[in-house]
Amino acid sequence: MQESKNMNIISSFIQEWILCANSKEVLHIKASTFNLFADLHSLKIQEIDVVQNIPKNTLYDLILGDLPFGMNPVEWTDSFCVGKIL
Repeated sequence: MQESKNMNIISSFIQEWILCANSKEVLHIKASTFNLFADLHSLKIQEIDVVQNIPKNTLYDLILGDLPFGMNPVEWTDSFCVGKIL
C-alpha cells in the first residue's frame, strides 16, 4: 500500500513538472524494473531501454531516468563507448 502511494506521488510530481516546465520533448530512460514512471504513458514521452536507441540530433527538454540503484560497480564496452556504472 505504501509503495503504491509513493509511486502515485512520484508520477503526479513528474506529470506536473512536465506540464509546468512546458516540456515538449521528454526522454525516459527505462533501465530498471522499478517502473517509477509507469503512469506517464498518457504524456508524449519517448521511452528507451538502451542508449543506442536515443535518436541522433534530438534535443530533450527533460530526461527521466529509471535507473537500477544498489548495484555493484560494473564496466562495459559496446560498439559506441566504454562505460561504467558506479
